[in-house]
Amino acid sequence: MDEQLPTFTARQEGSGAAVEVIPFAPGHARAVLGPHLHGDLELMYFADGAGTDRLGDARFDVDAGDLLLVTPGIVHDASGLGTARGWAVEFDADAARRGSDADRPGGLWWANPLLAPFVAAGQAPHYARFHVPGPDRPRWVERLREMQREQEARDQGWHDVVQALLHVTLIDLARLAAPYATGLRQQGDSVLADVFDVIDARYREPLSTADVADAVGMTPGYLTTLVRRRTGRTVLDWILEKRMAAARDLLLSTDMSAEAVAQAVGFTDPRYFNRRFRRYHGLSPGRWRSTARASNLLPG
Repeated sequence: MDEQLPTFTARQEGSGAAVEVIPFAPGHARAVLGPHLHGDLELMYFADGAGTDRLGDARFDVDAGDLLLVTPGIVHDASGLGTARGWAVEFDADAARRGSDADRPGGLWWANPLLAPFVAAGQAPHYARFHVPGPDRPRWVERLREMQREQEARDQGWHDVVQALLHVTLIDLARLAAPYATGLRQQGDSVLADVFDVIDARYREPLSTADVADAVGMTPGYLTTLVRRRTGRTVLDWILEKRMAAARDLLLSTDMSAEAVAQAVGFTDPRYFNRRFRRYHGLSPGRWRSTARASNLLPG
């Protein structure tokens, strides 16, 4: 990382993972500053106006509804933003982790599937720009405004609300962005693409590393080594990630019981599901649902 350039990280305010929501407009301090670096991840949403932004050697024309993803260590130059207005959300990797991962500072941020779009952005600059369809933009704007309000008011529990809103934003981003498997194929990594395809298609049923290895034509031992080397996680880790993401989606969008959710995402024992969910999220499925709904996180 070039120490000659100013470097920004998300502010730590009290306990919890660092998230900072920054509204930007013409003449914003970062734009006036010129080239700078980020020590954390950053998502920029452009609500209106137009301009240009530079990430490394890539130049992006930005307009209303655009999203830009900034990865750690890349040179970011926002001096050409022109009339563009919106929000930047800076966050450290722990803000997107749950459960046992949150106790492992310094882990590989790109091993979290919710951050798959940032993985693609870091490896291929043209993946760093996405576009929110017109009907979805009011939801993005309201969520970012709510994050800003919580940060400014600093009422009790504001850290938790901002982090929860960030989590749902990352889910929306993951849905919006090209699927991770597609991005991997475009980068020539067809083996990992096939692995993620198998997990996506079969996570609802009993699924082991051996099952995935058989589906992609490899031995379990070789596949385990390959996936760990390339992603920092095991095949079973990725299966659990997929099931937890699917469980969160069902808890938010339906009134299914925790037992029904467990069965729907591939757990045959509801008690085991409850234990894993609590370890992963720090809350029981029921408490997680009530907390998320109290924060108005239902999908729009």
